[in-house]
Amino acid sequence: MNLRKLIFFILLTVPFLACDTAPKSEKGPAIIAYYYPGTPPESLPLDKLSHIIFSFTVIKDGKIALQNPKTEDDLIALASRKQEFPELNIMVACGGWGGSAGFSDMAADPAKRKKYVESVISFLKKYKLDGIDIDWEYPTSAGAGNDARPEDKQNFTLLMRDLRESLDKYKDGAQLSFASGGWAGYYNYIELEKVMKYVDYMNVMTYDFVINSSPHTAHHTNLGAVPLSDIKNKNIRERYARRRNEGVPSAENTMEFCEKNGAPKSKLAVGAAFYGRAWKGALPENNGLHQPNSGVYKGWARYSDIKQNYTEANGFQHFWDEHAQAPYAYRASDSVFLSYDNPRSVRAKAKYVKDNGLGAIFFWHLTIDSDDYQLLHTIYDELNPKQDK
Repeated sequence: MNLRKLIFFILLTVPFLACDTAPKSEKGPAIIAYYYPGTPPESLPLDKLSHIIFSFTVIKDGKIALQNPKTEDDLIALASRKQEFPELNIMVACGGWGGSAGFSDMAADPAKRKKYVESVISFLKKYKLDGIDIDWEYPTSAGAGNDARPEDKQNFTLLMRDLRESLDKYKDGAQLSFASGGWAGYYNYIELEKVMKYVDYMNVMTYDFVINSSPHTAHHTNLGAVPLSDIKNKNIRERYARRRNEGVPSAENTMEFCEKNGAPKSKLAVGAAFYGRAWKGALPENNGLHQPNSGVYKGWARYSDIKQNYTEANGFQHFWDEHAQAPYAYRASDSVFLSYDNPRSVRAKAKYVKDNGLGAIFFWHLTIDSDDYQLLHTIYDELNPKQDK
């Protein structure tokens, strides 16, 4: 082969070789797990994840610190598994409901922001981590024990900007995400379009649409939009009708709202709940769905507990709401209503993410899945279908 032919061959071949290296977006949706210490990290099914987020750290004396120092061994053990799974992003969450004190004061002062961001980078270096998830609940709105001020809206953007700049200097591919509210009103608290420039993912908490104190039953983590006509109870229907821009909450509605207001689809993560919520005193109409209740029965039912105890043998009937794409259960003998995610609903969420070009699905949290990680495996199988040979 003469020199001219060799050059021609190289020019022809290089573009095709370059195509073999797919950019991040071509790998398909990410699977992001929050991990709350308890189950030994050595036993976690990390081969099914793209990201795992150790929860939680908090702000102490203006710096990031473990919420519970006794969990340090778990963090070290989790970080050590990077050797087995080099593509896995191992991150840490800061904040949470009841752990967001200090964000407002820190973000409002450039010197305090600098101190915090420097401490984050030192923390990531110390434990050899790949990034941070900010779970500030919530900017401009006082949560459980945290202060708030109107300027939080702009200061949250400044905090994420400063973190992004420092993370880029820390290492290539360093990850920055944040947990956001699953209802439209939350996005009055932040500068959505501006903040999305700095993050890899926004983990939208599309769960807890109803909580322990809710006066009526409903789906707490439904994917699909529920038409008001499905709600036969007049008082409950009118209550939803008064919710400006929302109606009946759903993951679909929230994702569409975020996209219309400046959030890139590739950075949106839909949330799944590996737990259920149950109320007592639900009227029997519609098998307890969209009915008044007399109070919480169990505010936190792990999926492992649901699978074992909320069974037909224990008097529960299980139903599927086609509009909501969500399961629910009802026990008529004592009027208990349960809302939860199951394999069918998390598969629907994973398919929705894939079909609509969204960035990720995430869930709270990994170790309350069933012993065989049924929900996680369902999500993984939907996003990674087996190829016929």
